[in-house]
Amino acid sequence: MEKNLRSTVVLLLILSVVLAASTAALFFMRQSEIDKRTVLEKKIEELNTETTRLSRELEDAATAKKDLESKLEGIQGQIKVFETQLGDEKRAKETAFSQLEMEKRESRRLVDELVNVKDEKEKIASSLAGAAAQLDTIKLQLSRVQDAKDALEKKLKDFMAKREVELEKIVVKPEAPPAAGTEEAPAQLQDQPPAQETAPAPEALSVNMVGEVLVVNKKFDFVVINLGENNGMKPGMDVGVYRDKKFLAILQIEKVHANMSAAKVPPEWKNVDIKEGDKVAVVK
Repeated sequence: MEKNLRSTVVLLLILSVVLAASTAALFFMRQSEIDKRTVLEKKIEELNTETTRLSRELEDAATAKKDLESKLEGIQGQIKVFETQLGDEKRAKETAFSQLEMEKRESRRLVDELVNVKDEKEKIASSLAGAAAQLDTIKLQLSRVQDAKDALEKKLKDFMAKREVELEKIVVKPEAPPAAGTEEAPAQLQDQPPAQETAPAPEALSVNMVGEVLVVNKKFDFVVINLGENNGMKPGMDVGVYRDKKFLAILQIEKVHANMSAAKVPPEWKNVDIKEGDKVAVVK
């Protein structure tokens, strides 16, 4: 009996110890769960806070995205405008380049023309210089012959005062028969070259309008005679040229000065060898 009691006591003690251990274990487990729950709640709170923050950031990001999309649309519109402007500028540039090429070609053509004009100008200047030199020579010759001319005119006037000079009528066309009531032209006046037979012939010579050739310029086809305004010479008059009473050519007066005149040599008489000292007479 006593043995059973001891066993019961021991059993109760063991049960008490187990119960106490179990209680302690449960207490520690519960405390651990409480701690874990506290930690979890804290983490959940932190997560909620983070979620709230992320939500706000997401909303801000969405708003920023909308702003960026709006700006992107504006930028794309500007890009299209820039592309259009760039195309216009490109076409304008191509047009300007084409025009520039045309202007370059025109500039080169103008330069070539300018060079040609310059060369021609130099040639003309050279010709003018030569003409000026020749004019100076003619002026010098005219100056030199002026005294001789005056002396010759004086001698001629004295000679004309002492003796009347009559010149025969001249007919240049030897094949034409003499008109009724006129004298036949001298034979020596009919021996002109065939190339001159078609040229007009003087009908008569003015006795008071006889002079001579002072200067012959074959380059410019003109001569200077010692008959001028004082002798009744006028532009447009025709004068015949003679050598030893032989008819040579017909000249036309162009410029008249006081005591001399310049006469041009017509094309049909250019081959005639007119010399200084040849006689001239006005053709009536």
